[in-house]
Amino acid sequence: MYAGINSVEEIEVDDKGIVWIATHQGLVRYDGSNFSIINSSNSSMQYDNLRAIKYNPTHQKYYIGTLMEGLYVMDTNMQMTHYPFWTPQDIWNSTQVNRITVDLDNDVWMTGYGVIEFDGLTMTRKNAYTSNDGLGDPLCWGIAFDNQNRPWVGSDFLLGVFHDPGTGWISMDSVSHNFPAYNYSNFLGHSNNHVGLIKNIEDELWFCTWTGIVRLRNPTNVKDHSSYFQTKIYPNPTVGELIIESKKPINMISVFNVSGKLVAQISNIKSNRYKYDLFFLPKGIYTIRIENKDQNTEVQKLVLY
Repeated sequence: MYAGINSVEEIEVDDKGIVWIATHQGLVRYDGSNFSIINSSNSSMQYDNLRAIKYNPTHQKYYIGTLMEGLYVMDTNMQMTHYPFWTPQDIWNSTQVNRITVDLDNDVWMTGYGVIEFDGLTMTRKNAYTSNDGLGDPLCWGIAFDNQNRPWVGSDFLLGVFHDPGTGWISMDSVSHNFPAYNYSNFLGHSNNHVGLIKNIEDELWFCTWTGIVRLRNPTNVKDHSSYFQTKIYPNPTVGELIIESKKPINMISVFNVSGKLVAQISNIKSNRYKYDLFFLPKGIYTIRIENKDQNTEVQKLVLY
């Protein structure tokens, strides 16, 4: 590896077979024989801590995401254009770009504190989404498209959400939708903190999380939205008192901390509405899992303050 590189975020291969590596020290290029690096010392880039790299062969452009300086777009002559995304008009008033992808229409999508869609050629913004639009969590990570050109996004506490043109963003999780899950114990557990997301040639989506890998075999068959929102929890955020309402009688409620550790649980509730006092838990972000009498499960984020 290139001397001095000790942290790799993402790897991309362009149509010429050149390997590009987004690292915390800059963009590394490998031509099969030699390594070189592009960073603030030898280019117009102002920041070396990179999070993402994506190549679009149609437009012959490289999209480079950074932790603190927004997006750089590089052409095949290695000329850079900077898009900082820090003006008040921009969607998240943040310069963090976590992942980048290109859809079937050659539009560019990037994640950070939300999701933004750009025209891949002009870089004109077309759509922008935050947690207020149904993403579920403010901080988004991996993004990929299924064969219906629907974006799937992974975030801190939801395994994945996808955008349906007629419905909006639909939240998914490994428990309530029975995704095959793989880790050391052959079960993902309850820590859905999500890092990466890719699609293979068979249109399978692979989610990389802090505790394992999850495969969704038929993402284009996920169409029935009626069962996704069976449960309401409020107020959220809360100081400790939580109301859980479900369309079907609740069997069990489980609460997990950010490490996936079970910190509270109650069972045999047998009611559509339950008041749960969580004042004993420290302030922070939790995942709450609600199981109904049919053993169907939903997972939501809970914030205690």
